[in-house]
Amino acid sequence: IISVVWPMTLSKYKGSYVQMFHRELCTKWMLNAISTSAHILKGKVYHNYMIDLKVSNSKLFGRALHILQIFTVQTKSQCFKALLKSIYETDELSEKVKNVDISEHIQQAATMSKIVPVALVALMRSCS
Repeated sequence: IISVVWPMTLSKYKGSYVQMFHRELCTKWMLNAISTSAHILKGKVYHNYMIDLKVSNSKLFGRALHILQIFTVQTKSQCFKALLKSIYETDELSEKVKNVDISEHIQQAATMSKIVPVALVALMRSCS
């Protein structure tokens, strides 16, 4: 168990503002290190990339595609297809699914987990 004690309020704090800033910054770094370690232990990190992310917006959808391209050295279209197969849990994509706007794919993916890891394994193992 970690206990973090923040300094007194700004008006009652006797030290300099720089000292207070250092304490807050050190606390932030410590908490970031703990949460990063927890994600590593849970298996959400692969080669310094957090691969088990929730694809809940267009920025994260793009990041998921980028992660797939980095680790598999596949084209963007191949990674896109693998990501869609993972989102819709299917081996074959219909034309309707391929032509749907990305926002609908994101809406479908937002409630799911392990989308990127499944797509990554499928691409690395050349699965359909």
